[in-house]
Amino acid sequence: MAAMNALHDGSKLAVDAHVKYVQSLDTKKDELDYWLTEHLRLNGVYWGLTAVHLLARPDALPRQGTIDFVLSCQHDNGGFGAAPGHDAHMLSTVSAVQILAMVDALDELDARGVGKTKVAKYIADLQDPDTGSFYGDEWGEEDTRFLYGGLNALSLLGLLSLVDVDKAVKHIQTCVNFDGGYGVKPGAESHSGQIFTCLAALSIAGRLDVVEREKLSRWLSERQTPCGGLNGRPEKAEDVCYSWWVLASLSILGRTHWIDRDALVAFILSSQDPENGGLADRPGDMVDVWHTCFGLAGLSLLQFPNMVPVDPDMASSLGSTRDCTPVSTNKLIPLLCTVCPDAPRFSDVSHLLTHIASKGHLHHETQTKLKAHQDIAASVTLQQYERWYKDNGIETLLVERMRAKQKKEAVRNIRKRDSTPFAPSKLRRKSKRSSQKAAVKAEDAEFPQEFSLFPGFFPSENDVELDEESISGDMLSLKGQVWPGMGKMDLANEDMKRTRNQRKPNSVIEKMRRTSERIEPNQVIMTSDFEVERIKGVYDSSSPIPDEEAETPKRAPRPKRKRPQALAEISVNVPRRGRRPSSRRNTTAKNTPPAPKEIMNDVLLPSVSNSSSIRHGHDIFRDDENRASGMAPRRLAIQSTNDVRYLRRTTFYGNCLAS
Repeated sequence: MAAMNALHDGSKLAVDAHVKYVQSLDTKKDELDYWLTEHLRLNGVYWGLTAVHLLARPDALPRQGTIDFVLSCQHDNGGFGAAPGHDAHMLSTVSAVQILAMVDALDELDARGVGKTKVAKYIADLQDPDTGSFYGDEWGEEDTRFLYGGLNALSLLGLLSLVDVDKAVKHIQTCVNFDGGYGVKPGAESHSGQIFTCLAALSIAGRLDVVEREKLSRWLSERQTPCGGLNGRPEKAEDVCYSWWVLASLSILGRTHWIDRDALVAFILSSQDPENGGLADRPGDMVDVWHTCFGLAGLSLLQFPNMVPVDPDMASSLGSTRDCTPVSTNKLIPLLCTVCPDAPRFSDVSHLLTHIASKGHLHHETQTKLKAHQDIAASVTLQQYERWYKDNGIETLLVERMRAKQKKEAVRNIRKRDSTPFAPSKLRRKSKRSSQKAAVKAEDAEFPQEFSLFPGFFPSENDVELDEESISGDMLSLKGQVWPGMGKMDLANEDMKRTRNQRKPNSVIEKMRRTSERIEPNQVIMTSDFEVERIKGVYDSSSPIPDEEAETPKRAPRPKRKRPQALAEISVNVPRRGRRPSSRRNTTAKNTPPAPKEIMNDVLLPSVSNSSSIRHGHDIFRDDENRASGMAPRRLAIQSTNDVRYLRRTTFYGNCLAS
């Protein structure tokens, strides 16, 4: 019947019916089930109170009556029982602390109870000093549920220092399995409920670094069945309560998008009773307050419309834990953003503030504001975000962070007005071992040693604290313009608005001018011994001045090629008549090495009487009529070894013919 009604109603959540169902739980004292569940009475109050808080009905249950009932269950040792007269137990004590935190009545422990310190001592005494695990009571039952409950309650009380957190973390590490999950104790099977208790405890302790995120997230995402619901272990049926155990674990790991959101929402809504209220473990079963609480908590993690955000670590609404003192400052503020997709979580407040100031977050926030005019879900999401933004003082944190950053930068750059900008210093004595010549100009001796190579950066020894009087009048002249709507996302205070977008003061401009005059466009190349190796200009043809076209590189001159000597029509050994040897031949003759002496003697011309009968086709001798009688033999101009060999052969053949 519940499933048919849910399908008929579509995606509607019967808020009024669920509130009435929770309110009616304490009116069934004439029923047997009421007394059979007395051992869960205090836990049931926590489940019902959490449900109405998530439905944005925190006043549905009487606050004072709730406080009175909780305090009536307390023992003298500081622990709480499940009901008046029941023995104190860890689970009941944790529920009592969570209830008082939700109704903002933790101070009642000191006013009417035995005190916060005694409650915290009762919890701390249940920790095993050797293993770091926690017992459920004095009889020594061990379970990771008790460990998580102890850290949860102590963090709400602000007394987590009473226990050994490091040993508790080590015990959790011993419970991990090969699939990345956690069991109730070392060696036990991985279970979704135990995984949540271990992950939440590690998150409270700030030790999520020991978790195998990818492996565990894969195991958790496989818990979704074809019908959309989630189960606690493989091969088990789906159950509404695992919508919290599995989804909260994925939320801590930042992997809520690894499951089918719409299918899970449909499964949870199909398990509700829209007429009488309440949620069952699965469609068609009887409703109970346990599944009602954790089914609604799952819808809150899925950002269902009109639901109050829930803290996955503390298993309570965000508003109930924001004023509690946790293990670290990370828990002062719920470290998640509900306006962005998948409600991302953050490791610390600084990470959260960085996200809030990012363009991506501002984009999603603006889109949500635009959709809020027509979409009811977007309107509810925006209201929740704005309430979270206001309650946790996010604006103040952003302003303080910006002011601290601005002051830090100003202190680093502001100098005393009466201090000398450049203190002269002696030049460093050059090492005699260096063979490099000094390449620094004489005027470089005036360059101060303290002056940084980066213009505008000065040593921190002259820094002074930022003083309002040091701000000159010309710094207050703004050149910016404020446009309509800018103030909605403007996080600057009045002082920051006055000093931002300001033009540089005259003192800064003068300092920049003096700096530019002392800097030359040269590149000083140093050796490994900090000696000047060479100095080269920065602005040359290879690196032109900015905004100036590069100079066209000149083409390198090609080397002149020597023209090969043309073949002579006549032998070079024959002297030209009335002609002066050309300069080219003279050059060639100069470059030609002289022939050996013995070779020159072999090629002497024969006497006139002996050479008159020589006739040869190759014109190497003068004609007889052109030769004067009695002329002394002359040497031939030998050009190369080949010419010598050729001349020998010619002489030989000529002698043979003459004979």
